[in-house]
Amino acid sequence: MRIKQLKLSGFKSFANKTVINFDENFIGVVGPNGSGKSNVIDAIRWVFGEKSNKSLRGNSSSDVIFGGTEKRKKQNIAEVTIVLDNTDRHLELEFDEVAFTRRLYRSGKSEYLINGVEARYKDIQELILDKGIGKNAFSIISQGKIEEIITTSPENRRLIVEEVAGILKYKKRKESALNKLSKTEDNLEQVSLILNEIEERRIPLERQAQIAEKFLVYKEQLETKEVELLATRIKKSEEEYHGLKVITDNAKLELIKLETTETNLELDEEELKAKINEQSVKLNQLNIQVNDCLQKLSSKRTDLKVLKERQALLSERDGREFELDNNITRLREELHAVKQEYTQLESYMKLAATKEQEYQDGLTKLRSELGTVRIRENDIKSELNKVTIPFATRKLLEANLSGVHGTVSDNFKVDLKYTEAISTIIGGRMYDVITDDRNSATKAINYLKKNRFGRQTLLPRDAMRPMKIDDATKAKLQNAKGFVGIGIDLVRFEQVNQNVFSNLLGNVIVCSTLEEAKQIASNVTNRFRIVTLEGDLIQTSGAMSGGRSKRQSKLVLESNLAKVKNERIKLDAKFETLNEKHEQARQEYVSRKTEYQLSKSLLDRLESDINLNKMELQELGVDQTTDSGSNELEVAIHELEAKADSLNVTRTKLELEKNKNSERAEEVFSQLRSLREEIREINSGHSNDNVRLERLAISLKTDTAVLREDYNMSTAMAIEKANDDINIDEYATEVKSLKSKIRNLGPVNTLAIAEYKELTERFEFIDTQREDLVVAKNKLEDIIRKLDEFFITAFDKTYSKLRVEFQHVYKELFGGGHADLILTNEDDLLLSGVEIVAQPPGKKLQTISLLSGGEKALTAIALLFAILRIRSLPFAILDEVEAALDEANVKRYAQYIKVFSERTQFIVITHRQGTMEMVDALYGVTMQEKGVSTTVKVSLKEGASYA
Repeated sequence: MRIKQLKLSGFKSFANKTVINFDENFIGVVGPNGSGKSNVIDAIRWVFGEKSNKSLRGNSSSDVIFGGTEKRKKQNIAEVTIVLDNTDRHLELEFDEVAFTRRLYRSGKSEYLINGVEARYKDIQELILDKGIGKNAFSIISQGKIEEIITTSPENRRLIVEEVAGILKYKKRKESALNKLSKTEDNLEQVSLILNEIEERRIPLERQAQIAEKFLVYKEQLETKEVELLATRIKKSEEEYHGLKVITDNAKLELIKLETTETNLELDEEELKAKINEQSVKLNQLNIQVNDCLQKLSSKRTDLKVLKERQALLSERDGREFELDNNITRLREELHAVKQEYTQLESYMKLAATKEQEYQDGLTKLRSELGTVRIRENDIKSELNKVTIPFATRKLLEANLSGVHGTVSDNFKVDLKYTEAISTIIGGRMYDVITDDRNSATKAINYLKKNRFGRQTLLPRDAMRPMKIDDATKAKLQNAKGFVGIGIDLVRFEQVNQNVFSNLLGNVIVCSTLEEAKQIASNVTNRFRIVTLEGDLIQTSGAMSGGRSKRQSKLVLESNLAKVKNERIKLDAKFETLNEKHEQARQEYVSRKTEYQLSKSLLDRLESDINLNKMELQELGVDQTTDSGSNELEVAIHELEAKADSLNVTRTKLELEKNKNSERAEEVFSQLRSLREEIREINSGHSNDNVRLERLAISLKTDTAVLREDYNMSTAMAIEKANDDINIDEYATEVKSLKSKIRNLGPVNTLAIAEYKELTERFEFIDTQREDLVVAKNKLEDIIRKLDEFFITAFDKTYSKLRVEFQHVYKELFGGGHADLILTNEDDLLLSGVEIVAQPPGKKLQTISLLSGGEKALTAIALLFAILRIRSLPFAILDEVEAALDEANVKRYAQYIKVFSERTQFIVITHRQGTMEMVDALYGVTMQEKGVSTTVKVSLKEGASYA
């Protein structure tokens, strides 16, 4: 990666739009004091996110905006864009070029963009963190940075090693993990207290709920036995009737829609036919006019020819005149034919140009859409990469134990439109692991305990209690506004996992919106959990949760990724097709343009030949009195030719319009034919369905009358008890037995069922939260431990390499001596500072703070070059870091940069001749106008050019 270009506008002293192209690997920036050359470095710091006014040599953020001069007004916006070559994918973006842009308005508003797309400050920092670039990276070094390396504490100097080791972003992750761990422990304590409180209330309700459940079961069975026979037939008839009614209603709506479309198409067809007929009439009229004009033209030309022949017989000296007249006549005929072809070619060329431009506009729009889709795809992939499986879950699955069948999320599929709802209702249980049975679950738990991998929730297939919604509630839901379905009906899974997903989703209602969910909750008396398509949740307790999570679930992310990938593939195919059409249109335009230009050249040549013949004719001194008839004929011929040309142009344009309307008329006719066939098919099915509806209505009326008269029950009440297979005698015995059982139960508290169920569900829900918190706590502790191990390994490895290279480079730059990097606490590599000691040739070993100014600077520069030896930076920007060096050391410094410039791009601000002599190119910064900086590129081979 390297810097390709820097664009400045309104930034500090760069009032004008300035573009600096960095084409070389070793570039010097020079200029007198106060010319603004350091503003180039400030611009690079600023665009990478520098917010410190002190670092940018200002008092407030608005100081970076051009403040005006005696001749210029101050500007209201500062903008800097840096363009990076990213063909090596050093930055994790699928672009060969990456442009970072930062804007600041005098109002205080600021903007960041990546490749022209609006971004956040955080996005840019995450993208460049540990990449060796950025406002705090070691790639931008000024005299102040050199001073900081020398005077800072060993603990702060440690950050240099961490930056080189590339662990800064991991330190941020650790800080985030520690904060989350603290919050998780607090939440775990609160959840435990709530669970103890619920358990105390739940125990006495359990016995009452058991008695009440028996009572409700006996009562339900009793009612069912007495009305099932008629109810079954009514239920089936009603279901069929309502289903068929929906089909016929939809068919009616579809027919109305199709017939409206048919009417519109018929109107379009009639309108097009009228236009075509009108254009045909006009074309016929034009053809008549053209033919009439051509006949008159032919007659006039014949008269002219006869007159010319007569004039030729009058005098032999006029033979040449006659020859010239014939030439003129012949050339005019050719000119007329060429003009017709020229006019037609001009129309074709304009049409081809218009078509080519339409395809070009389409390609531009598609490129923009593709860029947006690819960014979305990368964003989703990035979010997916952040989703991690809990540590205990991952270890258990890696063990490949017999009877263990993956997580819940691995064992079902769901359509995209339901993913948010299903993801919300399953929540943290996505990573529960499914097993064959309790024995398999026990083995898995023992494996986790033995290896201390943490806690994991297991779901044995044989032990999971199926949950369901009763038939009566289902019947109510079918007609409820906004009802989408039962949770278990919206997912796909293997039959062997029926109990598992029945437990998770069997008693979950999915609906469209929160308002509809509240109404449904009221209708079912809060007995079931309800979730919306947007993930809003209503618990059986009445508690509601919703909003928009900052991070989407893996299930939603995977569904969204599949959708975006499909969208990108379609756009790619569309782009390829359009690109081919564009190329064909471009080639047609080029071909038409060539033909047009050739025709134009021929037209010009013929007009020139006619003029030459006319001039020669005039020179022969033709008697105007004897040639007056000839002249009148020529004028008439010329007028007729002009009229013929005009008529031909109009005819060509009209023919093109007629052809377009004919093509559109064919399309409309084809659409009408397909539409009418579809209408015929729907009408045929609709008639059959209406006959079936009438028969069902008669059957329902008869059965309902019998049920009401014999049992005094409504259809709605009886239909809940329907059963297709019954035995009347057996049912009578069972009814008597059920009544006896109900009497023996004694007093019954039916409210205990709902109260106990509510408390149990709340207990299970909160216990699941507790398990999730424990898993999260273990996971966070594991992350912190691994990060610490990684920090120690990476720091130790980098420190050891940097120490060796520092010693080596120091000796080369100083021509001897010794330097070293010393840890302040070797026993604690996580916190140990780094001290620098140096011994220039002929002096004692001492800390760097005791060295002279030049020795300090050269020692810090040696550390920079040592860093470059172990970690190649994409580019380095040095701001007069060699200012304190003598000439001999400046040359060593510049030679070192020259060597490293083969793999690292260097941009140096300098006043020193030794550095200037080694650079590949120089950029001079001047103020030709007071207070306004301009740049001049000085190529050592080619001279100077203004940038």
